[in-house]
Amino acid sequence: MTSPTSPTPPTSSTSPITDDDLFLFNEGTHLRLWEKLGSHPATDADGVAGVHFCVWAPNAREVTVIGDFNGWDRRSPEGRMAARGVSGIWEVFVPGAQVGDGYKYHLISHVDGFAVDKSDPYALHAETPPHTASKVWDIAYEWDDDEWMHGRGERQGLDAPMAIYELHLGSWRRKDDGSGPRPMTYRELADPLIYHVEAMGFTHVEFLPVMEHPFYGSWGYQCTGFFAPTSRYGTPQDFKYLIDRLHQAGIGVILDWVPSHFPRRVRHRQLRRHPPLRARRPPSGLPSRLVELHLQLRPQRGGGLPAVLGDVLARGVPHRRSQGRRGGIHALPRLLA
Repeated sequence: MTSPTSPTPPTSSTSPITDDDLFLFNEGTHLRLWEKLGSHPATDADGVAGVHFCVWAPNAREVTVIGDFNGWDRRSPEGRMAARGVSGIWEVFVPGAQVGDGYKYHLISHVDGFAVDKSDPYALHAETPPHTASKVWDIAYEWDDDEWMHGRGERQGLDAPMAIYELHLGSWRRKDDGSGPRPMTYRELADPLIYHVEAMGFTHVEFLPVMEHPFYGSWGYQCTGFFAPTSRYGTPQDFKYLIDRLHQAGIGVILDWVPSHFPRRVRHRQLRRHPPLRARRPPSGLPSRLVELHLQLRPQRGGGLPAVLGDVLARGVPHRRSQGRRGGIHALPRLLA
């Protein structure tokens, strides 16, 4: 009989994690982890619909997914996650969970029983700040940019002209609905942005970080996940619509990818694998907490260049580096098309 502290792993019919996935993950060469980790709607062998949840928490003693589907109950047996070998990956299939549900992971550490609720770093959508829960989402979208995709190689050749217009989506232009000015949504931005970029003769737009971030004043430079565009301006499909419309107008899109800035609300020593790194200070002068996060994530750095949603990222081409004010990597703009 399965004990309450040893939940049964999801079956092969509900788990997207194969032995090959675990092998690639453990050696740091898995390049499509956003398709495996996070939350993904699924159906079990009996035809029951639900959601498969999967998170990497290598130093956790216990992990439970909590959310709208179980009343945010940290003791919910349905939310108890099972560890997959020594990979540090935890997973569970929750019947009845559905698209739109909010959720977080409740983690209890091996060290001193430290407990914390955390959002999902592989979430595809999130609640609008100041709310902080991740959301189960289906990111399906019908693209209409075939002409751009077929010709982008020539458009972006080294001998092709390029003029980039950089902007922050939330402050570029405002809309007043009678209750005061507000940021425009992804869909509302499409027409005026295309008109402006075409009128000024630019070939590409570059968005300051659009990945979800709790502090609006950071302009996106303190992100909580690389796979969810901020919900401040709409859904993932709304963001894809903006990309789609720009492509249809012959305009390439660049996203700033920010790997070195992290918001901190609690001390993470209990949940990290290498506490000694906390005492080191990098030669570049960056705060030690940024370097330690980089080093601690290094064993799994092959999890794919996290830009944003799965098939938006799949439209990407190589990125370029830009230097921060202190000499380290500040942001990596990533060409999408």
